[in-house]
Amino acid sequence: MCYFDQELYTCNDWKWSSFRQHCSKACRVSETCSTKLIMKTRYISHKCKTCKQIEAKKRRIRKLDDNIKRWSVEPERWRASIERSTDDICHLYGQIIQREMARSTKQNNLR
Repeated sequence: MCYFDQELYTCNDWKWSSFRQHCSKACRVSETCSTKLIMKTRYISHKCKTCKQIEAKKRRIRKLDDNIKRWSVEPERWRASIERSTDDICHLYGQIIQREMARSTKQNNLR
């Protein structure tokens, strides 16, 4: 049970930070055991990397959706652009779901 700092973001996501202290368990030199304990929590005033990526993808989806609405006035002229934007939106939704699942898996593995 080695001690680490923890970084807690405003979105309530967290990550391990700096190593602080070895435990009394016998380990090789310069190695840590598999159990991590929190020595100190640092509160970070912004969102985590995953949340920033998800927000960027949602902004891109909104922009593509606005483009599709604008192009729908002349669907024959903009058919290829509409189809490509629709495909891009589906791909972005898939990436968002993938990121959220990875986060929830990380959280559930530690409980």
